[in-house]
Amino acid sequence: MKIFAQALEKYLAGPPRVVQAAFADRTGINKSKLSRILSATTPVDRPTLDAILSGVVQANQRSALVAAHIQDLISPVALSYLKGQASNPWTNVEVPQISRKALAALKGLAQSNALPQLERHLIDLATVAGIKL
Repeated sequence: MKIFAQALEKYLAGPPRVVQAAFADRTGINKSKLSRILSATTPVDRPTLDAILSGVVQANQRSALVAAHIQDLISPVALSYLKGQASNPWTNVEVPQISRKALAALKGLAQSNALPQLERHLIDLATVAGIKL
């Protein structure tokens, strides 16, 4: 719940600044529970999320909190499906100083059945190049 806690902290910091105790009163959330949410030590359940969102005035700020909550719950790959990106995390790989043809080959191999072999070769190549893994 770290991303959500950071987003909520950012909202409370303003502008305009919202006092934590006032926000707890406005949302009906226990002050100590809100404090634990902000320190990312307690998860945010559905009723608590709804209460927090009801206390946020701006729609874009509510959306940012919802997005942060989702990011805490699902993996980056799963999130890419929601964003409408390709199903493979290699799709957005950017490698500086590599030709488009080599990058296309890398992405193609990563999406193929040869991924385990590619992984072994990349690790071996990195080891030979002296890269600490």
